[in-house]
Amino acid sequence: MDIRQAGSGRPSRMTYDGVYVYGMYQKQPFRKGLRFENLGRGDVVLLPHVQGNLHCVDCARATVLANCSYEGSVVIEGKALPRDGLLGFQTRLATVVPYGLYLRESQNVVMSDFYVEQSDSGYRFEGNRGDPAGRATLQGAKVEFTVPKGDPAKNTTFDIRGYHGGIFFGPDQFYTEPKLKRIRQQGEAPVELFLVGCSWYDSKPEIELGPAARLFSIGSDTFGMQSVRYEAADALPERGLRALVPALDDLRRLGELDLRLNHP
Repeated sequence: MDIRQAGSGRPSRMTYDGVYVYGMYQKQPFRKGLRFENLGRGDVVLLPHVQGNLHCVDCARATVLANCSYEGSVVIEGKALPRDGLLGFQTRLATVVPYGLYLRESQNVVMSDFYVEQSDSGYRFEGNRGDPAGRATLQGAKVEFTVPKGDPAKNTTFDIRGYHGGIFFGPDQFYTEPKLKRIRQQGEAPVELFLVGCSWYDSKPEIELGPAARLFSIGSDTFGMQSVRYEAADALPERGLRALVPALDDLRRLGELDLRLNHP
């Protein structure tokens, strides 16, 4: 790694501002970068401006806020419990990456503006048997891939592999390239995927879900349709719009953290 910060069991506070690490345009998400390990409940990390790969291992009790970060991939993993901290991103850009986000062991994350373009794929969610239910709350302005034709390993918007919990995505825009945005799930862990207030611009989903997954679409629409057509009709769970409360609470907590750390 370029920079490593490890927890000591005592409270700490670190700020990384104008820090550039490895990852821009490299398509090597697990190499080098800025790495956090074993940060606990008393550890606070603020990233006003960073570039490159970000890797968090067993930091689910810590408070981590990235104001503006871009390029490379974000990797979040670890088995340690409990998970009562907050890992949040405000503005994040990812281009030319295999995946912009790797969320492992059914971890949690909140990202209020995550812009992805010119990448191989979008978001990878992984989990193992016995993981507690996690939650990913993601919003952004655009999702678009640059994929060579005939490469089945790429062009996957949501690649869900055993993730347990809920994935709340949107508002966001699924942009024109490629036309078919693959949504793929495998594994026995129950998972719910919510597409909330999304724009399908000249594109539509290609859905490959196993029996453990449920997909819901709420308040989405279609625009610019020339070669494909997608009826983005509402499909809500039985509990209705109450299902969105956890994601809205995540965004509220992110806003409170922004005020506390950046505007005291």
